[in-house]
Amino acid sequence: MTDLHFGGHSSNGQDPRTNGAHDGDWILSMPPKMLVKFVQGAADGGGIVVPDKQILKIKTRGSPEMLRKVLTKLGIPSTLCGNEIIIDQPTAIIDAARLPIFFAAREKQIALERLARTLQESAP
Repeated sequence: MTDLHFGGHSSNGQDPRTNGAHDGDWILSMPPKMLVKFVQGAADGGGIVVPDKQILKIKTRGSPEMLRKVLTKLGIPSTLCGNEIIIDQPTAIIDAARLPIFFAAREKQIALERLARTLQESAP
């Protein structure tokens, strides 16, 4: 049978780029600039800044564990809670604002930068 390729996967469900692996770890080998774009795509679609709790949440239907791994590789620690990534450490929030973690969602990025400034000003 001939495999037909759709969106990086063959008709037998295996990813031809990874010899059948489904874990997506190849994403971690991408250049940092591409990793930032990966995170920005997830954050623009499912990210929210919660200033009163001083956290950033990113909800994803994809692979939240992979998103957490990418954030870690970019130096932004986070916690996985179901299908949500939680960024709640002040330095991580500041770093996420500098990245910038939002690309198209400009209002969200402005809110994050405001939170980051507040955290910087209140730091000892």
